Amino acid sequence: MQKLPYILLGFGFFFLAISLVSWHVGPSILGSQQQQGANGAEEQASLNPSQFKTENYLRVYFFNVSNPNEVIAGQKPVLQEVGPYVYQEDTSRMIRGFDAEIGAVSYVDDEVFYFREDLSNNLTEDDVVTIINIPYVGLVQEVSKLSSLARVLIKGVVTRFNEGLFMTKTVKELNFGGFRHELLTSLGSITGETYVPNNTFGLFYGRNHSNYGVFSVSLGSKNRDDLGKIVTWNNTSELEWWKDARCRKLEGSYDGSLFPPGITKQSIIRIFHPALCRTFKYGFKDDVEVQGIPGYRFTLLPTELEDPRTRPENMCYCTSPGENNEDCPKSGSYQLNACSKDASVSISLPHFVYGSEEYLNQAIGYHPDEGSHVSHVDIEPNTGLFLKLSRRVQVNLHLRPLRLFSDFRKVSNMLFPSIWTENTKEILPQMAEVFKQKMYSGYVQLMLPVIVAGLALLVGLILVILALIILVIRVRKEKTRYTT
Repeated sequence: MQKLPYILLGFGFFFLAISLVSWHVGPSILGSQQQQGANGAEEQASLNPSQFKTENYLRVYFFNVSNPNEVIAGQKPVLQEVGPYVYQEDTSRMIRGFDAEIGAVSYVDDEVFYFREDLSNNLTEDDVVTIINIPYVGLVQEVSKLSSLARVLIKGVVTRFNEGLFMTKTVKELNFGGFRHELLTSLGSITGETYVPNNTFGLFYGRNHSNYGVFSVSLGSKNRDDLGKIVTWNNTSELEWWKDARCRKLEGSYDGSLFPPGITKQSIIRIFHPALCRTFKYGFKDDVEVQGIPGYRFTLLPTELEDPRTRPENMCYCTSPGENNEDCPKSGSYQLNACSKDASVSISLPHFVYGSEEYLNQAIGYHPDEGSHVSHVDIEPNTGLFLKLSRRVQVNLHLRPLRLFSDFRKVSNMLFPSIWTENTKEILPQMAEVFKQKMYSGYVQLMLPVIVAGLALLVGLILVILALIILVIRVRKEKTRYTT
């Protein structure tokens, strides 16, 4: 019993030593192991479709024209949004190879679409809508740029067909089914050009079982911050259709599903999509929760579609500026003709969100809403894990009056919308559960040394204090005995 306080002191200091070691050494070792394992898992899970899957949908909305005859007579279009027509998108990722030297993987995403009537609010592909006649209007606009003789000759061909400024077709014909366009077929036989595949026009005709080419994407093995960034697309690192080097640069995440870890609210997210011909920047908007996982929402920056006359950085996206840049798009749109065979197509957000008042006043029926019409991506910031993406795009044609064709003589000079689409991708619930379990397990591993250090500190202090109390009591007893 005489040695008890010293034994307690010994054990007390032993536990204090364990606390000190656990506090300083444990987190660094376990944290390093966890980070190495997480990085590899993230790369594989994000790039291997058998491990990382998302639920993908395409929603299509039409701008049905309620007053086509009045528009031809020069009045404002009255537009009615019809949709969504929902298509499920199944993507198969085929790995083409790895480049160990630069730390990149090459792959192709094959896409297939299925109409989902059960998600389309009682709408069917047999529904009939009236929209601007995209191939006809595009052709007439291009004809107007030719010589006088060429215009007269082509007009003779055009007038033989019953084409007009607007077309009324079924949704199936306008989307993936397509329909034979006799005017383009006849004109192609004369000029030797193929204006649409198989002489068949459809907004998404040919998209089933197709892909956007081969992408090479960084795995982040050389630099963690490069994870998910495009290295090359079809063996090129530049977007050749833009004139300025700043716009030609191929950068960002290809499909918005792979980002480096350590995302902050100050981060600028870059996402590229080949159909839109450029990279877009996204900035932090809000905290969100997807499938029970907290994340950051980044939305498309309004400056990305700002008028190039007030934001010179956007001037390289104006491919047909005219004299003194008067033909450049105003805020809310940019020209796509540079990468779309010179078609008079402009891209904007749905209902011209962030758009010029001039665009909004050109038609009746716009209802811009940031929550419903602005593109966004949700990311788990610590790992860079993609949670949800919504890419929203409106397709517009530049309509202008032309004396050569009667139905164009009185129309307004305007951007005329045809459709807007929303592509959504979201992490599957089962993938979210796996991620949450791994995050919880990693958190426990990371906190285990802290817990051990805290318990050891508590036990050590108790033992030391108890030993000191025993020693103090013994000293007092000895003094009392000696006094007596």
